[in-house]
Amino acid sequence: MNDSLDDTDRATSPTVRSRSGLSVDVSRTMGGGVQFEGQDLNPTPFSDSEYEYILTVGNHDVPTIIEALGGKPSDDVLGLIEANIEKIVRTGELTWLRSLGISPRFWSHP
Repeated sequence: MNDSLDDTDRATSPTVRSRSGLSVDVSRTMGGGVQFEGQDLNPTPFSDSEYEYILTVGNHDVPTIIEALGGKPSDDVLGLIEANIEKIVRTGELTWLRSLGISPRFWSHP
């Protein structure tokens, strides 16, 4: 089973959530993982400019996400994330994933 975490190796089917300058796209990677790609246009304590980030979860952790969202193994992980995106974004995607015991690859700018 391919466990690629390559950001550029993405499948289509994004889920988009946008509010108050924060936009989060969620998609499947070609390797079967999940990628959260966020852009926050609000100033942060560290910068007056926008903040971008990508969290990439390997395919071996997708069943954990499905289970945490109350799904069955055959359920579509993107559909489950979309149905729960408010809670996930409010908690913070990284915090939520870590609470499940998942350590995603993390990239951010600036």
